[in-house]
Amino acid sequence: MGGFHLLAENHPTGVKNRCMDVAWSPKGDGSFVVAHQDGSLHLFQKRTSNMGEGVQEDKTDGSLMRLGSFGRRSMVEQSNNMDRMQVCAASIHALCFSPDGKALATACGDGRVRVWDLERRQLLYGFSSFYGAFLCCAWSSDGKYIAAGGEDDTVAIYSVMERTTVVWGEGHDSFVSAVAFDDWFVSPEATVVAGAPTDVKTYRLATAGQDTKVCLWELRVQEEDNGVDSPDPMGDVAERIQPPPCRSDMCFLAPLYEHKLHQEPLSCIGFTEDALLTCCQGGQVRIWDRPPAFRAGSPRSPS
Repeated sequence: MGGFHLLAENHPTGVKNRCMDVAWSPKGDGSFVVAHQDGSLHLFQKRTSNMGEGVQEDKTDGSLMRLGSFGRRSMVEQSNNMDRMQVCAASIHALCFSPDGKALATACGDGRVRVWDLERRQLLYGFSSFYGAFLCCAWSSDGKYIAAGGEDDTVAIYSVMERTTVVWGEGHDSFVSAVAFDDWFVSPEATVVAGAPTDVKTYRLATAGQDTKVCLWELRVQEEDNGVDSPDPMGDVAERIQPPPCRSDMCFLAPLYEHKLHQEPLSCIGFTEDALLTCCQGGQVRIWDRPPAFRAGSPRSPS
């Protein structure tokens, strides 16, 4: 954490800048991205033998070097001398890499999730909350869906291929603090629709809220295996982010299970192969046995 404090003190504006989240690249090269309260991103990368000009190196073996965020010798744009990338004017509350490490989702205080191409430093697409800030986000293990929760008390599930929010999970009584897909369960089910075989995939995820409650969800979708590569962004930057929905147009999903697991508001949730982990603002971490098999869920319309 010492490096993060140093970064805050060396912020270009000279203002202390709180670190909000950290995401490690799944590429396995030791690089990670740090989100800041002022809406900027900074990139850190392991020291290599081919050091670039302007890099600040710690001589201790195995230490991390600071690269100008998305700057010289960075993985984004080697010719750029900027020290940081400004994502938005609001705070970035959460980060999540796509499974292939090519894209980064940012959950922002202005109520938008933005997805970035890190190599080209380009906004690809995004979506908006019903109202309020997004506080968390997570990517499905196949890269086809992004889930995000926040101050509208729902979890929005966004289809990367369709470029639209397909369903909103409604079950919390307060802000959704954390979301996680169950990476150990993606179940294809062979079915026949109109005489042709179709894959029905079941995605399981969990959310944790400031209402001290955990909700478990199951999303079943029919989809063709077209891969996860999406086309280059089209149109103006403003058109790449799906606008806030009207409630009459929203399709809702009810939780399969909900229960208050802590006395204090929840702050984090995650799956392992054998357990569900939760932690709260009171500093408690609890490990739970994996839940039993869920019933298949189905979207419901607003009443």
